[in-house]
Amino acid sequence: MTLNTSRPHCGGRITSAGTDEMGRKRVVIGFFVGALACAALAWGGFYIVKSEIFGGSGKNPFAGTANATPARHKGGPPRNPVLSAVASPEQDAALTAWLQARVDNPKKVSSADDISKLKDILAHTPMRSPALFAIAHGFHSSFTDPVASVMLYRTAATRAHDELAKASPEEISKILHAMATNREDFKHLLWPLIDQKRDPVAIDTLYLLYSDFLRYVPANDKRLQFVAQSEEIGLAECLWLKGRVKDSLAQIEKTSKEKLSPQRRGSLDWIWSEVLLQRGDYDGALAHLKAVAENPKAEYADVAWQNLVKQNCVLGRMQDAEAALQAYERTSGAKQSTISMLESVISRFKARAAKA
Repeated sequence: MTLNTSRPHCGGRITSAGTDEMGRKRVVIGFFVGALACAALAWGGFYIVKSEIFGGSGKNPFAGTANATPARHKGGPPRNPVLSAVASPEQDAALTAWLQARVDNPKKVSSADDISKLKDILAHTPMRSPALFAIAHGFHSSFTDPVASVMLYRTAATRAHDELAKASPEEISKILHAMATNREDFKHLLWPLIDQKRDPVAIDTLYLLYSDFLRYVPANDKRLQFVAQSEEIGLAECLWLKGRVKDSLAQIEKTSKEKLSPQRRGSLDWIWSEVLLQRGDYDGALAHLKAVAENPKAEYADVAWQNLVKQNCVLGRMQDAEAALQAYERTSGAKQSTISMLESVISRFKARAAKA
């Protein structure tokens, strides 16, 4: 007996919308902003040339942005990965050239030869993990090229793993903040690969990121401690996906539950139900699945209701299945087509029971 394998990961895309009136105002303002932007870009380009790609006395106009909130999650343009490469304290001409070729041909998907070259370049790059995380984010934000994006993030994760073991507290903080800044990419890039085909590289990369983050997160950094709540849930799910069910349950049980937001609590209850189901604790699994269904903030509450009906049918608990369906019908998101499908499921299981 299995539950739906879609993952209710914490967080979501931040979208923005404006009224028509605001749109008209923005057209007027846009002329002035556009003029200023063009002037700023021209100045920035001149400054880069003047400083010979930051090698002279000129100040890097892009400094200090590598750990900022990713622009694409604020509605702004993605960061050009070439700028991240050029702004890195460690320079890699081969990687910069590879990225520039992609920027020059943005619609191209990396060929097998491109991926082979990137793999060789990353194996020898002197760049440290914060710069690699910034480059990976810029690349993923700019191009639909998941194979190359995963390779860049995998390299950043493994490089971070090696650096954290011998880093100073200041360096640890910088690396962890680079991880935290790009965590939305992990959700939208790596988790779909796991959902669709249980991609082992994606699973191992996420496991490495989550476990390292939790191992080194400083107790006095409130932002990182807040992020750690989600990483605890993500680590429990990665352990389950790797077949380490006992370790996954131990991680779930030690996760602090009092300070979790309702959405994160829904994510925890979901993986908790999966783990208990695999251990044969059907009552416990269904209890946590019901908690997801009844949580209005849970991302997969609708799916949880459907699974409650189906799994109760599988267990022969037809009254519980019908009660779950009735409760689902009372929710605002219930669709008639889904209700009809679940009614059909119950009817089929009742028919089977009658013949037995």
